[in-house]
Amino acid sequence: MTHTKDIRAEIVSMRKKSVLREGFGQGLEIPTTREVPLVSFPKKQVLICEIKRSSPSKGSIGAIDDPVRQAGLYIDGGADVISILTEKQYFNGSLKDLIAVKNKYPGQAVLRKDFLYSLEDIEISWCAGADIVLLIAS
Repeated sequence: MTHTKDIRAEIVSMRKKSVLREGFGQGLEIPTTREVPLVSFPKKQVLICEIKRSSPSKGSIGAIDDPVRQAGLYIDGGADVISILTEKQYFNGSLKDLIAVKNKYPGQAVLRKDFLYSLEDIEISWCAGADIVLLIAS
């Protein structure tokens, strides 16, 4: 019998340990209230472009040294929503990327993609500037 690795469970476990060390804000100073406008998710077909540096299955995908510049290229190319991976260990992301992109492009819809598991995650996402969060239920 072959046992497959449950990478999602592993990531969630690591995320919970990270939250214990750094808090839900990844050790960053997160505003206590939202400082950027809320942008509604478009109700038509949308182009979502993603800031993603690595993944558990592929490893490093490519360097994104400047997520704000990358987001600008996506917006110039017609992106309706910028998806930003904020998980640190497996995707090499950060809430810092989300905050920087949203501050530069406050009128752009921004999606936080991470392994969120609590109401505090949603509140931090809101205050950091996420207009949308991805929730995976299983």
